[in-house]
Amino acid sequence: MNIRRMLTASLLRYYKEFLTILEWYPEDAHTTKSDHPFVNAVEEAMNVTGVSDELFNSWCKEVNEGFQIANYQFIPRQFLTIQTTQVDPRSLYEHLQNQIAIQNSHLAQKMKMQEEIHQLRLENTQLIQSNLRNEKTLTMVVDQLSKISNTLQIKFNTSPPASPSRSTSSEQPSEDAPISLMPFSEIYKKYKLSTLPIDDLFQNFFRYRCMEAHTSQLKTPSYKALLSGEKKKIRDVYKRLKKAIKTMLFFCERCPTPIPSNQVNLTKWYKELARTAQTAVSGLAGQ
Repeated sequence: MNIRRMLTASLLRYYKEFLTILEWYPEDAHTTKSDHPFVNAVEEAMNVTGVSDELFNSWCKEVNEGFQIANYQFIPRQFLTIQTTQVDPRSLYEHLQNQIAIQNSHLAQKMKMQEEIHQLRLENTQLIQSNLRNEKTLTMVVDQLSKISNTLQIKFNTSPPASPSRSTSSEQPSEDAPISLMPFSEIYKKYKLSTLPIDDLFQNFFRYRCMEAHTSQLKTPSYKALLSGEKKKIRDVYKRLKKAIKTMLFFCERCPTPIPSNQVNLTKWYKELARTAQTAVSGLAGQ
């Protein structure tokens, strides 16, 4: 923009205010407005160019109104001199609509959160009730197991079955020497491990070295030649037996040591194994 036009617009916009300020000081050195150098210069320019007071005043009004129209959003209302000022309400309406949409969104989120909280409370109540039922069921099961354990303990104490170390059957090996390693499936069938009492089952697992026998059998050609169903049957039987032994070992202070080859140590080992088995059975009965 040309600097001359900016200065001219500023003169036209503030000229009336300048005259008003001169009127506020009646004791000024200038007796009339025209005596002021600035006013005198403006009037002389008007006379030279032939601009009348009416035309000059219209220019001042036009510049002021144009300035107010261009800057009405930032001018306080009391300073607006245009009497026919109108404000477009569409921007305010759009703003209000946006605020309403935001409030509705927040309200919907709040209701959703309240519903989720209510659902969580219901689920928590159901879990508490389920836990109470499970605790009650567990208590009943523990009581039943305790009764069964007591019954088994009474049975073992009144008529203890013969252990492999005391058996006179031709199928049971003697304590004179360590038992040679056999395939696990043959041990399970030959010595009928599935029908033995708990303490004898525990002793026979270590006496016949079932863990070594099972590991060794898995590597034999005869095992590899079996059908998959037979292989799975042998593995499942060993897993069940191993799980039972691990449960009993939980009540023992230590795991039985490997079977020794020396005769003196072997006899001592059998006695220690029998005591460990009795400790495991007593621990089971006490649960």
